[in-house]
Amino acid sequence: MYKVFMALPLVLCVVSFSVFGQQSSIKTKGSDGWGQSDKYEQNFSKFSVQTYYADVKSVDTVTPMPNMGQGIQLTSTVDGSECYVHLGPAWYILRQDNLSIAKGDRVEVKGYKLSLNSKVVIMPVTVAKNDRTLFVRDEDGIPYWVAWRKK
Repeated sequence: MYKVFMALPLVLCVVSFSVFGQQSSIKTKGSDGWGQSDKYEQNFSKFSVQTYYADVKSVDTVTPMPNMGQGIQLTSTVDGSECYVHLGPAWYILRQDNLSIAKGDRVEVKGYKLSLNSKVVIMPVTVAKNDRTLFVRDEDGIPYWVAWRKK
């Protein structure tokens, strides 16, 4: 019993140091190149958003630009031509519920179409299949995986 009481002040000292000795700020890893201010997202134009119907040929991973983390894309046919729908970073898209997209599906994509690395790409605002919709960006084009917003 004497040993327990002698060890108790040491334990309290260690716990106090670990709780109160931590940093007073945090630094995040970032969005792996998918952030609002990153080069890739700067391609998006909210003023040129249109609705497209895509026939999905495959669901793949993609690295749209150098130094970006992996994303998820739909390799699709839109208006008879091959097109890639970049859904967003894999760490975000793979954690979404209630929307399953597979080869052979037809989806409605509301987004901005552009040429990126000599490929036709759609940066979506929403992707809908049947009665389910994946919301990718808000009305200002800011991706939902970017939590911080300007007031």
